[in-house]
Amino acid sequence: QNAGWIALGLWTFDPNILGNGSLVTPDVGASSLGLLAAYLYWKWFENLSWGRAALAGLGLGLALLSKSTMLILAPIWIGVWLVRRLWTGIAPRDCFRELGQLTTMLILGGYVLNAGYGFSGTGTPLKEYRFVTHTLGGPDASQYSPGNRFTGSGLGEFPIPLPRQFVIGLDLQKRDFENGRWSYLAGEWRWGGWPYFYLVAIAIKSPLGYGVLSLLTVWCLRNVNAASRRAGLFCFLLLAAFIGVVSAEQGFTAFVRYALPALPL
Repeated sequence: QNAGWIALGLWTFDPNILGNGSLVTPDVGASSLGLLAAYLYWKWFENLSWGRAALAGLGLGLALLSKSTMLILAPIWIGVWLVRRLWTGIAPRDCFRELGQLTTMLILGGYVLNAGYGFSGTGTPLKEYRFVTHTLGGPDASQYSPGNRFTGSGLGEFPIPLPRQFVIGLDLQKRDFENGRWSYLAGEWRWGGWPYFYLVAIAIKSPLGYGVLSLLTVWCLRNVNAASRRAGLFCFLLLAAFIGVVSAEQGFTAFVRYALPALPL
């Protein structure tokens, strides 16, 4: 309980949260809902039940509605469960039960996402989209000449289980990174970005005490029980995943708010 109050105080008075909380951007809301989704998943992970799986699915759906970056939560949920079960072993009967709960969680998360968009365009075949990025539209695709590299292939027939505008938004966001822009870090301008930009930006923009507390946390994990150690490793995995996803896009690196979902962890 005391640790929870300390974490709440750090969150409430974090200058990054105070500064971005007043902006009409989804980042602080996504950070909060992403943390909620992670907490509900962990509660299910430590004490599996259908009810906890349903709550975790609801949390996942709300996080997905807040920001498209939260899509990385779904593969992380699957990966964490797989690693633990491969490490500890499990009876086939229990494995199918847990897999059923995990599947239900992911389906419910997708349902909440689609419900938030009024199921608009859900199930649209991949071939019917017009993409502006080279990744999805092909080498000649652009804002003025969209395309679809999946037209005429078997993948083109696949119905995308996401709202149409959600998919289009992902494509538009990717276009910004493909086009690139000037970025600034530590007195240097460059076209494109730095893979370590967000780590440096968080370090510069966060109080120095955070670094000390983080080191103390790692040190104290040596003397806690197995459940607390697993929780700490889980938070570190999520933190690394968020930072890794935003750092992987090198078209430009700017706006530390892109990495805000890592701060609550």
